[in-house]
Amino acid sequence: MIKLKNVLKEGYVWDRKFGESLPKIQIPTESVNEEVDETALPMVQALNVLDADIRRADYNKQLEWGAKNPMKVKAIIKASQMITSIMRKLK
Repeated sequence: MIKLKNVLKEGYVWDRKFGESLPKIQIPTESVNEEVDETALPMVQALNVLDADIRRADYNKQLEWGAKNPMKVKAIIKASQMITSIMRKLK
């Protein structure tokens, strides 16, 4: 394996021969803990529920805003349709 500091030197790029594979960086795997923390699963589940609740609340706020501002919603839809048609013409 080639060390990262050797790869980063500018002159090293030109030392490669034709057909030679690119240098690989060795990543130490000793620091990775293979054991799973049993307390992590309930915490992740709680965070997922919280994330879903936040997304639902944001969606409900968007629906409320749309109900209060129907003319702005129509203008936004019209603008997005115009942009879509322009993008189709550019393709």
